Amino acid sequence: MALLATFRTAIRNTTNTSSYITNSGAFTPAANSLMLACISNTVTTQGFDVSSVSGNGVNYTKSYSATSTSAAAQTELWVANPGASPTNGEITVLFSTTRTGCLIDVIEVTGWASSLGPTGAILNQQSVTTSGLQVTVSLNAATTAGNRTVAFTFGPNETLTFGVGIDT
Repeated sequence: MALLATFRTAIRNTTNTSSYITNSGAFTPAANSLMLACISNTVTTQGFDVSSVSGNGVNYTKSYSATSTSAAAQTELWVANPGASPTNGEITVLFSTTRTGCLIDVIEVTGWASSLGPTGAILNQQSVTTSGLQVTVSLNAATTAGNRTVAFTFGPNETLTFGVGIDT
């Protein structure tokens, strides 16, 4: 089966709260797909405190996190495999304290090597460097020629961009 990444749902919310739910339409993922939830939030003090991510009948596991040097924004990647019988629903993100805003993007990947497990499928996590509005991402060499690159970026205007490419 070919590897395919599909955008599933998102939220852009500037409400001060500790609970955010995607509201762009409930969905049912494909059986045994890899679910990627990229969560970016704004805060008044440094500290990322996502306490849980859930949806479609499963709890997600944190795979990666990054904090801006200004401490005004944090981004985390949470992953899950909804199993053989996923349920229809939205994605819920809970924080242990109130946030000043949250962005959530959920991507579904089918055709992945499920034997690795959700966290094992994330092979090349990298931090980025920034200079003004320029972002530089340096990746290690691809593990295999069939690897795919998935990138989430959180910009100064609170936009989250998702992209998929092929590692070569």
